[in-house]
Amino acid sequence: DCNLQLLVLSLFKWNYYKRHLPVDGAGVPLALVVTRANRHDVSQLETLLDSIIIERPDSFEVPQHLCLDAGYTGEPALEIVVLRDFIPHIKGRRQERAEKERDPTHKARLSGSQAV
Repeated sequence: DCNLQLLVLSLFKWNYYKRHLPVDGAGVPLALVVTRANRHDVSQLETLLDSIIIERPDSFEVPQHLCLDAGYTGEPALEIVVLRDFIPHIKGRRQERAEKERDPTHKARLSGSQAV
């Protein structure tokens, strides 16, 4: 299970802006970065992880897992995550759906409507 996951919520009410919102395992927001909707999500990953407002425990004592969707695949995103002592878990929606079908107790990451 992930200690932290990222949600990207598209807000068309705000002239096509997106809210990038890291939340803890219980869905509690830890930071907020707002960008134009035409910016790729991964471009804000470094800013978002650096803007988390709570002090994280030592990663050697309490491993910190980070759940991301398939939009964060690739070497640059992986490097950002690993350099900040997170253990990355990057899955697409299709893969999450398949895991849920195999194991109904599997907890998928929060959707935008569940987090706000």
